[in-house]
Amino acid sequence: MQLNISPENSNQRLDKFLVNKLENLSRSQIQKKIKNTLILVNNKNINPHYFLKAGDVITVTSKQPTVISNKKLLNKIKIIFEDKNYLIIYKPAGLLIHPDNIHNETTLQDYL
Repeated sequence: MQLNISPENSNQRLDKFLVNKLENLSRSQIQKKIKNTLILVNNKNINPHYFLKAGDVITVTSKQPTVISNKKLLNKIKIIFEDKNYLIIYKPAGLLIHPDNIHNETTLQDYL
């Protein structure tokens, strides 16, 4: 997806401008995408606080995430207690609980 900046939109911060254009993403998610080079301005990696200029072209890449298996972390999950009402588990540090728009690895939710 490409967005062309008109004179009316110049002098706005990149991340704040994109909040209105990418309504399904929060500003912090947009900032992470910018830092991960999934959002470029004039085909260059830019700071999320960059002030837009008339004529700038914003390119938003929508890469499909590929799931990476965290077999080492998943193997460390331990069920401490389980009954019909709840489950107590040991979750190792570094294992995401649920998927997000930035990481592309297996999560605890996938495991369960």
